[in-house]
Amino acid sequence: MQAPPPLPPVGDYQPARQTNVWAVISLMSSLLAWLGLFGIGGVIGIVTGIIARNDIANSNGTQTGEELAIIGIILGALNVLLTCVGILCIAALTALPLLSLL
Repeated sequence: MQAPPPLPPVGDYQPARQTNVWAVISLMSSLLAWLGLFGIGGVIGIVTGIIARNDIANSNGTQTGEELAIIGIILGALNVLLTCVGILCIAALTALPLLSLL
């Protein structure tokens, strides 16, 4: 009869790393911003991405998703920027006929 295998040392246990939920929300809302939630989805993506990065930094290595959060922030910022440019272009084109009346 064989002896059972030895137990691992107590100090070697590392909990499973989990993906941060805020990072996933950041990426998803930024992607949805490009599919119709112009501006609002981008702002949500930026805010939740920043929250995710802070949570991941304070998790002592138990959470992942830094890349998701960064991509969410970048896509959200680009979406907000292009939404603002689009609004300004529409406002300028709308105001053009009014300027001819002057």
